Amino acid sequence: MRGVLSLLVVAMLVLSMGVVPGVTAATSTTAEYSSVVILVSDNEADVTLAEKIAEVLNASVVVTKWGVYEENVTAEITSLDPDLVIIIGGPRAVVKAYEEDLEALGITYIRAWGNTRVETAVDAVNKISQMFPGFEKKVRVAIVHGWDLAGIIHLRGKKFMIPIFIKDSNVSITIINKFNGVEIIKNRQHEKIMEKIKEKIPRESEKCNRRSY
Repeated sequence: MRGVLSLLVVAMLVLSMGVVPGVTAATSTTAEYSSVVILVSDNEADVTLAEKIAEVLNASVVVTKWGVYEENVTAEITSLDPDLVIIIGGPRAVVKAYEEDLEALGITYIRAWGNTRVETAVDAVNKISQMFPGFEKKVRVAIVHGWDLAGIIHLRGKKFMIPIFIKDSNVSITIINKFNGVEIIKNRQHEKIMEKIKEKIPRESEKCNRRSY
């Protein structure tokens, strides 16, 4: 049962580290965190987003099954001794039971999410930018169709590149302009959409990848 292991983990942490339960969601935009864990479901888009953000923040990524509570995941998070947990994905993907565990353990957390993987990526970028000023200037942004599995896999091999997922030709130029350049990952199925997006991107910041998948 999840309650048994969770209570044991809480008790062990309190006894060994002196943590006082009750810390909830992070609100500071200037705090510095020395140990960051990103909790994400095994959704291919969200986990790629988490991995790319972790590269920049030097964070650890802990993956849970989509929509499933796993006691060992809470134990793994605790073993990493984080002072901040970033949850990427909505409560259907990363269930609220994890928030309850984090609150009981006194671990500060934030959740970045939206109704789709497109909205989740935007919310994650906005929240990380607020909490870690200058984050965007360390990386480029990759615009990739959110349901282009081959494109998402291709992106995983790109170092220091944060994905912005799209489903149509709508993309926030305000967000794009925050980053140190942009790459458009194209495929044949969504070529027309990507061409429309290409027209919106300032030419001086653009590097267009015309790879077909």
